[in-house]
Amino acid sequence: MKQFVMRPQIFGQTEKLLIYAEAFYTGRGTLVCVGGTVVLLREGFRPFFLGAGLFAALAMILWFGYFQFGWSLPVATSPALWHGHEMIFGFVAAAIAGFILTALPNWTGTEPVAGRWLAALVALWVAGRLLLATSAIWPAGLVAIVDTAFLVSLAGYVGWALIESQNWRNLVFLAAIATVIGGNLLFHAEQLGLADDVGSDGLRLALNGIVLLIAIIGGRIIPAFTRNALDREGITHDIEPRAWLDVAAIIAVFAIIPADLFGRDTLAAAAVTLVAAILNTLRFLTWQSERTLGMPIVWSLHLGYFWLIVGLFMKGLAASLPSLAGIVWIHAITIGAVGTMVMAVMTRATLGHTGGVLVASRTTAIAYGAVSLSAVSRIIAPEVPDVLYLFLLGLSAVAWIAVFAVFVVEFWPRLTGPTSSE
Repeated sequence: MKQFVMRPQIFGQTEKLLIYAEAFYTGRGTLVCVGGTVVLLREGFRPFFLGAGLFAALAMILWFGYFQFGWSLPVATSPALWHGHEMIFGFVAAAIAGFILTALPNWTGTEPVAGRWLAALVALWVAGRLLLATSAIWPAGLVAIVDTAFLVSLAGYVGWALIESQNWRNLVFLAAIATVIGGNLLFHAEQLGLADDVGSDGLRLALNGIVLLIAIIGGRIIPAFTRNALDREGITHDIEPRAWLDVAAIIAVFAIIPADLFGRDTLAAAAVTLVAAILNTLRFLTWQSERTLGMPIVWSLHLGYFWLIVGLFMKGLAASLPSLAGIVWIHAITIGAVGTMVMAVMTRATLGHTGGVLVASRTTAIAYGAVSLSAVSRIIAPEVPDVLYLFLLGLSAVAWIAVFAVFVVEFWPRLTGPTSSE
């Protein structure tokens, strides 16, 4: 592998530009320079994990500024709908892209997306965020096309690679991504005036697609990583695959999608969700979470999945317990489950793919727990007096911002620099 070492005192501006251009074009060189720009384009997890961390903090700062200090947001929709959209299609979509693009070469034997093609995907994602944040000044059609192009392009590439390699097992990921895309299309249909009051339905559909992704990914990596970690420590366990339970749990989560789409807030949809919660609880109990308490890099994954189960139970019970309706179960899933799982997967994958030791630092371990602080604060906020309500909203936002600021600061050198073996 080529390695370009940038020394400004030796190279002039022309030479520097040529080195940047060559490394950018091939996508295979390692350019060691300030910020590690080209290194960032070698593997999908690098720009998208970094982008997810940065955007998670920035979008929350903007949202916090709006509801706490009255900042103006030049968005065409309601600020609340923008907040929900960007947490899903900005933050989570970037994390999904980073994970899928990094795992895909292992699944299919294809070359990783790098260089100019990876840069093009990143540019689409960034353009979507900028247009959504200023959507009040752009034609709704332009915003919709650019915003949806990112996940459509990602899904197209993933689908091609899976079909070309006959990797049928992982087509389920394509179904989950397609569900997320469908949710985005519903959101933009409202903005384009093609349908009334479907924006929030679109976000809910997309969230269900993300829940399905967590059920699939979590069910694969959590028991595997747990077994490996316990084996390394010489801790006895009996974590064995239970294929029937895994399949049943995923099918139940998948069934939530049509149940929610065609019978939202009905007892039938609630029953489907509760079945999914119960099956995933049984699945979770086989992973022996209590044996991982001394391993933050592992228990963080268990914590994220636990939040998913909590959110599913809350959602299933919301039909009969109004106190759990709407904002409560949504934040249990979005902040608790999604936030924790994204943080856990990004930190572990970054360490693993950059030659690091699979041990979370004390700061990272605290950040794992701080996601739960953010979730709990947001969940109980509506049940307390007004003064405490604003305090808890602020605490939730600050904890969230701190978590992903920690990720960016701690993992920036790994994401923008060469691996430990280079």
